[in-house]
Amino acid sequence: MNPIYQEENTQPDEGSGEVIKEIQDEIDRLVGETDFTEWQETLENNGLELAKICNGDNVRDLVLAVAYGEARIDADSVFSLFTDSLKKRVTEKIGLVVALLGVGLLSGLADLLISGGEKNSIREVSSFLCQGVAVGIVVYTLSNMASTTKNGISGAVDFIEVSNPTLAVMLTASGSSMVSGAISPLMTFLTSTVAKLLQTIVLPLALSGGVLAIVNNLSGRKQVGELQSLAKEASKWTVGLIFTLYIGITAITGLSISSTNGLSLRTAKFAVEKFVPIIGGAASGTIDTVLFCAQLVKNAAGVTAIIVSIGYAAVPLIELLGTMIVLRASAALCEPIADSRIVSMLKEVAESSKYLFAAMFGIILMFIITVGIIVGTGNIYIA
Repeated sequence: MNPIYQEENTQPDEGSGEVIKEIQDEIDRLVGETDFTEWQETLENNGLELAKICNGDNVRDLVLAVAYGEARIDADSVFSLFTDSLKKRVTEKIGLVVALLGVGLLSGLADLLISGGEKNSIREVSSFLCQGVAVGIVVYTLSNMASTTKNGISGAVDFIEVSNPTLAVMLTASGSSMVSGAISPLMTFLTSTVAKLLQTIVLPLALSGGVLAIVNNLSGRKQVGELQSLAKEASKWTVGLIFTLYIGITAITGLSISSTNGLSLRTAKFAVEKFVPIIGGAASGTIDTVLFCAQLVKNAAGVTAIIVSIGYAAVPLIELLGTMIVLRASAALCEPIADSRIVSMLKEVAESSKYLFAAMFGIILMFIITVGIIVGTGNIYIA
């Protein structure tokens, strides 16, 4: 590892070299004593490629790389990883596009070739059969999207529950016990109340909107159009209220604990320095070093938790995004040739499914904001 806080072309004197060595040893000890086994399992499931871009093949190496300032995130590499993954997901769904185009073409040909008043019933039957096949394909796709979202949220909750104790211990070790006591309830609220609301309210509402879009386009009369609109609006407002409520609580918590935490640390240092005879000054300096190292490791672990969570969430999010793109593209390609009801169904189902994406994206975003508070407000100020 490169010595921390050392300019590249300067030679440290013997004293500063010993301090740097002491800090490095303390950081290595703290990281070595921390159990990242369950973090590693999450990383290996989904986020290993992103971790490698950040110069870490495993969680422990990634934490050390961040702590020593060696984790360099290449924006071009991250963007390439995202676009390659999205292209892969869309390519895997070419069969879905072909199937929908085939059904749309058959429905269009049936409508074109079977004409005349006496053949209206035959045309309606053929159109209904084509629409039935399209409905089956869309229902299967929507079911897969719901399953992806549900499993993704469950996995995110599992990682948050695993990371919370580790981050809480590191906060306490860095002298931020007050922050730890305030953040832990936020994490619990996120994994219990917020996640449950997303899974039990937002997911069913989004699915209901998709199902109602299918039912609404089985005939041209739009009999449940208002009910479908209500499901979409309810999904949007529920997601918005959940995010606003959590972010508001998080912001207030962060503002209330930042200054108080720094004051308590300064008070403890002053007491040791002034009231412990003879060795008070040296003890205060040792406290500074230990807390400084613990702070570095805590911040590095927080950044690593964000990287792991993004790597984990990227897979279901890209899967959902790819499916939405395919549905919208299929609707656009089918429009010139297919029955208008099939086109409308594809478009409206894709519109409803974006709330599944929002639910998955939201829980990861809220976790990242919470970890950001851990990294930001848990810092100490050594004077």
